[in-house]
Amino acid sequence: MSHTPVIADDRHRFQVILRSSFVEQKHRDIYDKLRASSFGAGKVQIFHDHLSLVDIGDGTIKDLPQASVEYYPPESPDGIAVPGLEENIPVRIDRVLHFHQFDPDASYPLGLRYLVYGDADDVFMDHHIIGAPSFHSVAKLKDAPAFWEPTRFDGTAGILIPEKRIVDVSPKVLRKVAFVDNAYHLAYLPPSGAYRQPPPDPLIRRDGTPPIYDVTVDGAGSDRVTIDKFIHFDVALLNNRVVIA
Repeated sequence: MSHTPVIADDRHRFQVILRSSFVEQKHRDIYDKLRASSFGAGKVQIFHDHLSLVDIGDGTIKDLPQASVEYYPPESPDGIAVPGLEENIPVRIDRVLHFHQFDPDASYPLGLRYLVYGDADDVFMDHHIIGAPSFHSVAKLKDAPAFWEPTRFDGTAGILIPEKRIVDVSPKVLRKVAFVDNAYHLAYLPPSGAYRQPPPDPLIRRDGTPPIYDVTVDGAGSDRVTIDKFIHFDVALLNNRVVIA
């Protein structure tokens, strides 16, 4: 599970990746059936009343006893409840794979940085968020890259994609290049929902070629990743003064 961060709420200024499971077998069966259907690796969201993310991060909280589960099929892009998982579904946090609080003073790396996690069969990567402005994304890899060995399954691996990066543009530059008229200004990466067609994941190649990227792996040299499915992309993180190049 990948927590959806909310910069405007100080309770949610954390990036959290968890390994979790449904407590009851009947709920696991429903979820497995959904994944085995044509929906496949599509986005599923688990909702719960607010709990302390700090307590989740340090292992104090290990249970989400009253969760509800939604999914996003093509015919319901705004999400609908998964039949049989509508409410009061107990979920167990088996392991905290990654946890960090955003740092407003951190500098953007010289490339887009991602956190890779999963197991031998399903490998995912999330954009590593240092603070705002930024974006949150989840993608599924086509296959396990060479660096993704069993010794890494209980945590995450950091990778850097040098050919992509976030560039911080000063307000002065934006005023010069983005002025429209006396009433309106153009803003890069507006909040989700501002446009009917939201901005795409920066790893979707504009020329339509496969999303294959050379990466630098923390402590493991160079490798290559191939993205199979873009699962989630959101820019609702107070995104002003950001350009993705």
